Amino acid sequence: MATNANYLTTKDTAMGLTEYLPAQQTACHRPIGFYRRALLLSCAAMVSMASAFAQTPAASAAAPVTTPQIEGKTIDGASFKLSSLKGKVVLVMFWSTGCAVCRDKMPELRNNYEGWAGKPFELVAVNTDTRMQDFMDYERIISRTVPLKQRFVQLWTGDGSYKDNVGKPVQLPAAFLVDKNGKVVERYVGRIPPEAWDRIADLL
Repeated sequence: MATNANYLTTKDTAMGLTEYLPAQQTACHRPIGFYRRALLLSCAAMVSMASAFAQTPAASAAAPVTTPQIEGKTIDGASFKLSSLKGKVVLVMFWSTGCAVCRDKMPELRNNYEGWAGKPFELVAVNTDTRMQDFMDYERIISRTVPLKQRFVQLWTGDGSYKDNVGKPVQLPAAFLVDKNGKVVERYVGRIPPEAWDRIADLL
């Protein structure tokens, strides 16, 4: 500790700090530097702990499924397995009746599905509505307005027979394109881009 006419100078070697305190401070008062050093030491300990946690490997996110498995009953009551479509190019889309973008996309999907008639292509729509009634009300309207040649496979995730290994989509619509070997080659989140149909043509 050094002294000049007006201040005492204290230096904390460990922290590399220099404090300037009034010379008239009596011994019964703890210097301000004492509290500041305590605070800094506490902060240093917290930083050290945070660093230790940061260096702990976090559980890695599950890798996206490359060979999707979906099975269940279609809305017509028929048994369905995605694996049975091996040898075809398949576009699988997750959607809900409460998703405006999903509903808006349906006419395009139906027209393109009809356009690929006779080709090794299949379209599978997986509905994620919480209530089956919402799904069936929508389908009741579709059955009166959409011709059979534009009707594709539809499943409901709430059915007791439904199961998959792809997990719940974080956003709707969500889709993936499966090649003839049953492998996912492209994924789409949100609107299916026009380029997807070019990709399908290439795979066919």
